[in-house]
Amino acid sequence: MNLIELLDSPIAFHRAFARLAGSVQAGILLSQAVYWSGRTSDPAGWFYKTQAEWEVETSLSRREQETARGLLRRLMHQNAPL
Repeated sequence: MNLIELLDSPIAFHRAFARLAGSVQAGILLSQAVYWSGRTSDPAGWFYKTQAEWEVETSLSRREQETARGLLRRLMHQNAPL
């Protein structure tokens, strides 16, 4: 893969998500999830990505993805309405 191919598809990263989650990796994952949830045909915003697809898009390893998902799950449960 050459440099032009590597620079072909940048992803948007919202720093606020990293601050919210307390992790840059979780912020990157959340930024991509928000991006894709707005581009799916599902009216509720659901979409499916494999671990390999997440890695290609974000460069987050499997372990980094698992850690980020865990942080986001904890954050979601802490802020869930009673």
